[in-house]
Amino acid sequence: MTDKRYQPFECRTIDGLTLRGLLFAVPGPAPAIVMTHGFNSVKEMLLPEAAETYQSLGYNVLIYDGRSVGASDGQPRNQPSPYQMAEDVSDLTYHKLALFRPKELMAEIEGVPVMMVVPELDDISSPVEQRAAFEAMTSTPKRLYEGKGMGHFNILTCDGSAEMLKATADFFQDALEGKVV
Repeated sequence: MTDKRYQPFECRTIDGLTLRGLLFAVPGPAPAIVMTHGFNSVKEMLLPEAAETYQSLGYNVLIYDGRSVGASDGQPRNQPSPYQMAEDVSDLTYHKLALFRPKELMAEIEGVPVMMVVPELDDISSPVEQRAAFEAMTSTPKRLYEGKGMGHFNILTCDGSAEMLKATADFFQDALEGKVV
């Protein structure tokens, strides 16, 4: 793939596998967003369009295939490990992440701006539970975006996706400027 919008990216994990992705870079220093696909998909499914949107707004964006998926190394299987995914993101960003227990962690997040996008028609993760998790975060700046008419799997392709991407990009900018309350 040779496209001027992005360049190939590789990262070696702590256990020696190579994760492969695409880096949508902007000129000069800029904030960065790391995006990964959902279960049973690859980076080329939906993520490039979102990455291009964020890139056009001045963000560096890295999209990548998780281990054992797409172009990345690993033993192919259909049993994703959230813990291993968290470690891989850590390897990609060179930071340690908390253990993957999102519901338990929601109330523990303090001082880090958080935006939750809750698809109205999500049939994988209950919108009621998502909103409750959002409300449980009491000591952090936060913003909620409720995706009207959106489902879990069409959030980046439905009619309202451009509006949602704009809202998330606005959140990133507001967070960088300390404007999220």
